[in-house]
Amino acid sequence: MSRWRDVTGEKSGQDYAARFAALARAGEDVHGEARLCATLVPPGARVLDAGCGTGRVMIRLAELGYDCVGVDLDASMLAVARCEAPALPWFRADLAEFDPAGLGVAGDFDLVVAAGNVLPLLAADTEAVVV
Repeated sequence: MSRWRDVTGEKSGQDYAARFAALARAGEDVHGEARLCATLVPPGARVLDAGCGTGRVMIRLAELGYDCVGVDLDASMLAVARCEAPALPWFRADLAEFDPAGLGVAGDFDLVVAAGNVLPLLAADTEAVVV
């Protein structure tokens, strides 16, 4: 079980999205991670958003012209992402067991982003497998 499940019980998608929406309304920069990604690879590059959550980073990258795939274990977070951007590919999977081919996705990504608190909240002893 991931530490994320332990902390949130996988019922946090709406709350997480609301928190970032409030930050954006207050004028805070909520797209810094996407801007960083844009400095690393050109538009059109394939990006895996590992631990995509509500899709905040991936949706912005898609708006900038990137070919994105989102993966997250938390169904409540993915529900928000799918609602916000239903045309984008969202997958529910544990990053420690993620197999793109098993989901019918090509695994040749130009960039993998794990924004925010993804790595510290992986299940204990799976960090080396994911990274």
